[in-house]
Amino acid sequence: GSFVTAASFGELGVGANGMLGDADVFIAISNESGNWTSLKSYGGSGADGIDAIALHDSGDIVVVGHFCLGTAGSPCEISFDDIVLTKADDLGEGDAFVGRFSVSSNTISPVWVRAFSNNLDLSGFDVLSSPNGGITVAVNHKGPLQVEDYLFFGDEGTSLAILHYNENGEIIWTNEISSSGG
Repeated sequence: GSFVTAASFGELGVGANGMLGDADVFIAISNESGNWTSLKSYGGSGADGIDAIALHDSGDIVVVGHFCLGTAGSPCEISFDDIVLTKADDLGEGDAFVGRFSVSSNTISPVWVRAFSNNLDLSGFDVLSSPNGGITVAVNHKGPLQVEDYLFFGDEGTSLAILHYNENGEIIWTNEISSSGG
């Protein structure tokens, strides 16, 4: 999910990486009794958040979200421990991401994280983990969207890019739904 400025989860707490009022990403895990056991936050100078979450067959967590929203005209990046995503276009409103995170001994760590970039509206929509370990993600976008070697043409209305990754974060196939009316 996301939080603004700070959030408390029982005895666990996180603070935003940016200024007062900044929104950052969090991943929190509770045990079978409902007690919070793990909490991790990530963020940059813009509004960051998780839009959808799924549980991978391995027990890992898969998320799709957005980062650096509201930073048009400024450079921006978000750090997931050692993985840093930089907003592709300083004039853009922000970018989206998909990531796989492992949970071990109450520690949450990124396995891999990939960015989606364009200079218009962009956000995560949904994520699904398939029985073969694959990960399907859907991203809302307006206008063209470049993801690695794949170009989604989009339209003036909201379009949907659909990408299927293997468990190592490599794209297997893509698809698109586009609508001029949104």
